[in-house]
Amino acid sequence: MIYAIFMLLVLLTLVAAWRRHVLELPLFAVTVLWVLIHLVGDMTTPLTLSF
Repeated sequence: MIYAIFMLLVLLTLVAAWRRHVLELPLFAVTVLWVLIHLVGDMTTPLTLSF
């Protein structure tokens, strides 16, 4: 689900950039912030190994 939302944001950003839409920069900023938040969340979550 998270990957699907990310891909939707990327596609919306690309379409906005292609059409030179006013939402191009905000969509790009939201996408980058969303990726950074999830990256930091993954890096700070302890790994649990189950065998």
